[in-house]
Amino acid sequence: MDAPPNPKSTPRELVRYIERHNEVIVENFRKLPTLFDDTCDPFVGLNHLNALYKESYFCALNGQYHAGIVVMSQLLEDILREIIHVHTDIRHGGTFEQLLAFVSGKEHNSPQPYLISPEYNKILAEIKEKIRNPYIHLRYSKIVGREKVPVAKIPVRLTPKEAVEDLAHGITTAKNGNFQEFQLDPSIDPSISAVFKEETDKVVVFELAAIVYPLYKRLVETYLTHDVYEMYVKRNGSLEDTLTTKG
Repeated sequence: MDAPPNPKSTPRELVRYIERHNEVIVENFRKLPTLFDDTCDPFVGLNHLNALYKESYFCALNGQYHAGIVVMSQLLEDILREIIHVHTDIRHGGTFEQLLAFVSGKEHNSPQPYLISPEYNKILAEIKEKIRNPYIHLRYSKIVGREKVPVAKIPVRLTPKEAVEDLAHGITTAKNGNFQEFQLDPSIDPSISAVFKEETDKVVVFELAAIVYPLYKRLVETYLTHDVYEMYVKRNGSLEDTLTTKG
């Protein structure tokens, strides 16, 4: 068994993270849907999709919330590419928006009236606009919002030692109720937005998981069945050019 990290040579932040790690996992495990068994149908053979699914799951489980959100988005993008490929033999290299346009029948060479039902397209489009795009492009105003929040104003001097002293004094003063309050737009500066975003991520990741993981299963069951892959093999002669080894 590996030796525990030496606190004297390990950054304090990492030591604190390791000390809390089991607590975080237990707490997050209760919030996540049950992990799918990718050795059973309908997931057998979908190795590249399952890898993204499990990576996003374990990111969320371990408290890497932003990473979990981004990889969930990547999972949805890649399952669209796979559905397009095995149904049409087209390797679509477009953006998420272009993939959605194709599967909803809005591109000139799209299957008509659509490849994926409007119900699923609506869910995917909402995820793209409300979560995927803001997180991929770090649009803080979309993530944390522009609604002003009350904060305490703490004057801080420039040198590190003075800044620490001022912050400690300001926190003590604020706890005693003696502080100057003002309204702050949390999206005005990335350094401020990042603080608010951390708390937002802890909510968004579990809300997204509750939608994405059941959706992943339904899309596989509906559009990536054994029959679909058998038809692909009949058209193309082998599975060498497909993105999976669905069996």
